[in-house]
Amino acid sequence: MVKQSTICAILLCVFALLAVAANQNVVVLLWPNGAPGSERKTAPEKVRLTPDGEHVISSVHQPSITVYLPSKETATGAAVVIAPGGSHVELWVDHEGYAVAQWLSEHGVAASF
Repeated sequence: MVKQSTICAILLCVFALLAVAANQNVVVLLWPNGAPGSERKTAPEKVRLTPDGEHVISSVHQPSITVYLPSKETATGAAVVIAPGGSHVELWVDHEGYAVAQWLSEHGVAASF
């Protein structure tokens, strides 16, 4: 079980990264030197397309977040972290990541996934 202080620290880091990101769609590596526990994992990320054209990513060993900031004119001051689904195996990034983040940023909410 993850401690509450660990969760708070992670959320603070994510929101700090959102505040630092000056441009929309900035990609920020969460661990620039590799995620803890992934030192021996060298397989490249895999991207597959579903029959509907959805991008599904697996074998993620250098996790990142993509930041979508609203324009200064529409910014509400709210921010959301999006966690695309796919179990612990893969990430469905189009309709559960990119599309949600884009919609939120268009409505004044900073978003990252």
